[in-house]
Amino acid sequence: MLGIKENSRIIFVFDTDIDSNTSILKANIDSVKKYCKKPEIITIPQINNLEDELKRSTKVKKITDITKSKSISDFKRDFCRLTNCRNSLEKHNFDIKLLWNKKPKNNFSFVEQLSHKIKLA
Repeated sequence: MLGIKENSRIIFVFDTDIDSNTSILKANIDSVKKYCKKPEIITIPQINNLEDELKRSTKVKKITDITKSKSISDFKRDFCRLTNCRNSLEKHNFDIKLLWNKKPKNNFSFVEQLSHKIKLA
């Protein structure tokens, strides 16, 4: 934790599609609060998976429409190979306000969805 300035923004981005034990996440957040001076902690839970997040934030019917992938299993590989992801998403009416905007449930319900604090238009 050395080198983190007072009033620093600490961003936690994490996956929630497996409703697992959240003790590590809680411990990491508590450590930041304990060892950093007045940190601004921003939590960004990803609900379900990346494909669901991207589908919800665009106008595609199938996630494979973004990359023209042959199958869902090819999507991540093809998406990572895109040279301009933002341009590809914008072709499908990407709305960043819809990305990572859902509140997590179950074991992750103690976490706020604060993605709006870091999104740029």
